[in-house]
Amino acid sequence: MKDTLDINFIPSPNTNFNTTNVCANNLATFTDNSSTSSGSITSWYWDFGDATTDNTSSPTHMYVNAGTYTVTHVAYGSNGCNDTIRKPIEIYFLPQAMFYQNTPCVGNVTQFNDSTTSLSGSITNWLWNFGDGQTSAFQNPQHAFGSVTNYSVSLVVTSEHGCKDTIQKNVTVIAGPNADFSINPNPAQALETVTFTDLSTGPSSLVNWYWAFGDSAVGNSQNITHVYDNQGVLPVFLVVKDINGCIDSARKDISIILLPDVPTAFTPNGDGQNDLFLVRGGPFKTINIRVYNNWGQLIFETNDQFEGWNGTFNGTEQPLGVFVWVVEVEMFNGEKIKKTGDVTLLR
Repeated sequence: MKDTLDINFIPSPNTNFNTTNVCANNLATFTDNSSTSSGSITSWYWDFGDATTDNTSSPTHMYVNAGTYTVTHVAYGSNGCNDTIRKPIEIYFLPQAMFYQNTPCVGNVTQFNDSTTSLSGSITNWLWNFGDGQTSAFQNPQHAFGSVTNYSVSLVVTSEHGCKDTIQKNVTVIAGPNADFSINPNPAQALETVTFTDLSTGPSSLVNWYWAFGDSAVGNSQNITHVYDNQGVLPVFLVVKDINGCIDSARKDISIILLPDVPTAFTPNGDGQNDLFLVRGGPFKTINIRVYNNWGQLIFETNDQFEGWNGTFNGTEQPLGVFVWVVEVEMFNGEKIKKTGDVTLLR
C-alpha cells in the first residue's frame, strides 16, 4: 500500500531596513524595507541592542551612550512566516565643549582659546557669542569688551558628524590703567636732556612701562630721560601694563628745535647748490636776519627763515668777499638768541 503526501513550502518574508549613524542623545530613524511574495507583512519586532525593543514598522530610537550597537529586526508575514536581519549602527560621541581666555580688560583684546575634545571625528565649526551682541566663527577668536561688567560668553562646537555641544561661562571684565605722562621741557633743544614722567593711574599696580620716543629709541623705566639729536615734531608713546595684564597707551608730540645755524660761505651761481644764504635750525617763534656790506650798509633783511639772500642788492650782484650778518631769534620756549658773524660770497 502506498500513500502520497503533498508538502507546500510557503515563502518567508525578505526582511530589511535602513538607518543612519547618529550622535548620542539624538533620534535614530529605522525604516522597514521588508517585503514578501506571499501575503503581506503584518508585524515587526526591533531589538536596538541596548536592552530596548519596539514593534512598530519604522520606529525612532534615542541612544544615550555612544558606541556600536547591533540592531535586530524581525518581520512577520500574514502566512505565519518570519525573517530576521541584524545590522550595526554607530552612535557618535558628543564633543566636550571647553574654552579658556586671558584676563579680560576693558578696551583690551581678550584672547579666547578653544580646548574642546572629541572622541568621534574632528571639530569643524565653532560659534562664539560674547554676550555683547558680537559673535565669531573662528576657532580661537579675539574680542574687545567695552564695559566693566559681567558677560555671558557661550561656545557651540560641531563635529564632522554634526554632533554639537555647548558651554557657557560668565566672564568678568575688569578696569585697566589709564596711561598718561608729562614731557619737560617741550619744546626741547637738540642734545638737551628731556625728562619723561609717568602720570598713569589705575585700580591695580603698574608693573611694566614701554616708551617709544619717535626716533627709534625705546625705554622701559617708569620715569626716564632722553636726548634727541635732530629737530622735528616727534610722537612719543607710553604703554603701561598693570598686575592683571591690562594695558593702556598714550601719545604726545614733542617738538625738538635747533639753535640758529648760519653758514660760513655760499655760492649764488645758479647751479642749484648752495645758491642762497639761509639760516637753518629752529623751528623759531620769530626770526630776523640782516646782512651788511663792508661799509656797514644794510643790503638784505627778512623775517622769513626760508627766504634766503641770493647775493644781490637792488638787483645788482654783489662782489666776491666777506659780508657781516646778524641773526636774532625767539625760540618757542621763550628763549631769545642773538648771533653775529660773517659769510663769504663765492661764485
